[in-house]
Amino acid sequence: MNCLFGVSVLVIALSVLSGSVTGQSTNPPATTPVNCSDATMMSNIDISALYGTWYEVARQPSIGAACIEVDIGGSSQSTDIVYVNTTYASNMNMLNQNKTVSQTFNKTLATANGSITLYSNISSTNYLFKVLSTDNTNYAFVCGYTSNNSSSIGVILTRTRYVNATYLGNLEAQAAINYSDFSATSMYTITQNEGCVVSGAATLVPFISLLTALVYSLMKFLN
Repeated sequence: MNCLFGVSVLVIALSVLSGSVTGQSTNPPATTPVNCSDATMMSNIDISALYGTWYEVARQPSIGAACIEVDIGGSSQSTDIVYVNTTYASNMNMLNQNKTVSQTFNKTLATANGSITLYSNISSTNYLFKVLSTDNTNYAFVCGYTSNNSSSIGVILTRTRYVNATYLGNLEAQAAINYSDFSATSMYTITQNEGCVVSGAATLVPFISLLTALVYSLMKFLN
């Protein structure tokens, strides 16, 4: 009898450990995505590691711009000053005619405050931006929200202009797990293609052709 009781206790214990007893689960609790205003900027962020060129490949909500390129760098005047140059095409039919707007922020204050205050050149709105996650060399998840929290945005940046759909989908799904400004299914893909690049050769060839024609006409006239 005592042996049977001992076996029963052992079976129950093993069942609890394996999660097979009703009401038990080995799955971790689901994460509730947070708004940008409630999210925390990376505590160990190295803003200097973000220097260089980034390309915006997806955002939510959608916006009427393409070829969005963000260049970040330090200032020769102060180690605290960081410049942000945003270049974009507002005309979807003329992608290589870009607009560039330059801004700066204080690196020390941004780290202390947990956000970066920048003017959104595209939507004409001041946002408090937070770098939520980045590996510095491949991707960055950035969100922004207005001071009165009336609107917010989610942005995915990559170091390369062209990313395939599978990789982008994985990034969107990863960000959507923790942050409500991102979506695994409905983020707006920013146009990034060959039309975004202003080719020096493309503008030089017509000029050379014109110059050759003028020289040829002048020679005929002189002869």
